[in-house]
Amino acid sequence: MNGHRDNCLKIATVLICALMLGCGHLGIRLHKVHVFTEDDVQQAVNTLAARQDALKNFKAKVKFTIKSPDLERRQRSRGNIAVEMPDKLRLVSSGAFGRKLFDMISVGKSFLLHFPSEQKVFFEKEGVEVESLPFSVSPSDIAGELFVPEDWGSVDLDDLRLVSQSGRLMTLDVCSDGRVRRRLSVQPPRWLLVRNELYGEDGALRAVTVLGRYRQIQGIWLPTHLEAHYPLRETRLVMRISRVEVNTQLNPKLFVFPRRLLEIAERQRQAER
Repeated sequence: MNGHRDNCLKIATVLICALMLGCGHLGIRLHKVHVFTEDDVQQAVNTLAARQDALKNFKAKVKFTIKSPDLERRQRSRGNIAVEMPDKLRLVSSGAFGRKLFDMISVGKSFLLHFPSEQKVFFEKEGVEVESLPFSVSPSDIAGELFVPEDWGSVDLDDLRLVSQSGRLMTLDVCSDGRVRRRLSVQPPRWLLVRNELYGEDGALRAVTVLGRYRQIQGIWLPTHLEAHYPLRETRLVMRISRVEVNTQLNPKLFVFPRRLLEIAERQRQAER
């Protein structure tokens, strides 16, 4: 009996060791936990900067959903998007039979939003909040958070703080004047940005952006599923892009505010006053 018990103990010991070592012949392998270092931080920032430099523009088909207390119901739409780095965006949304629902041009902190069916035009030079907008988050802010949250090439490593010491994702805080301005989650080994949190000067969470379903297109990794949440405004945006073309020929007129629409916007503003 003692011999049998000793044999059982030996077998149990071997199995435990095999589990701990992840023996290949048992088909069990423990996932290695990545321990992040300052070198990883440097590599992540360099990779994000290189990816930003490589991507000059892209255009794609888009499906998106907007939910906001300013809207009577959740808005679902589809259309075409064109982005020229670092701060130009054109989004045209179409309905049934190709009917244009709205047309948005965002350049830097200025944007124009046109609703043809309602004959309404909104124009802002500074990208500030506009009470009369159909949703209360500036289109220029949405565009920036989704596609160019930071100029990675100019990020100072002294302003970065490593939050997660190990795990599947590396979390970094971007600090300004001693406060956390942005928190990033980056996934190794390709150092893909998967989550981005923006904080205000008062420490309140302003925006959360989640990026996923990355695809490599012409050597550049791009997210094709993007979600943006603005907690203070209770606004959510989900965007899915497909048929993506990167570093293609874009007509410069895509990002020019049409004079006719600017005149309409000014007349409407004067009438409201």
